[in-house]
Amino acid sequence: MDIPKTVVAKGVLVSKYPEEKVDNVPPGRDDWKMFVADVMYRNYEFRRSGSKKALKLRQMVGKCVAWPKSNVMDIKLMLGNVATSI
Repeated sequence: MDIPKTVVAKGVLVSKYPEEKVDNVPPGRDDWKMFVADVMYRNYEFRRSGSKKALKLRQMVGKCVAWPKSNVMDIKLMLGNVATSI
């Protein structure tokens, strides 16, 4: 069993399909489209795969983002939603 990663944000899975664009750009094959509902580390920098520009997590609240699927933890049984982690 792996050691749990740090949860940096809570959100909802919108889509696992690459046809679902995020900001008019298809997510990478290793990304899922997530709606960011809340963040725990507001100043943490997030960089989308293949992007040079980093955003602070606080800038992502209330938006859909392409999040690496390997960093998504399903905790709906505990919290009623999906949380993302690093």
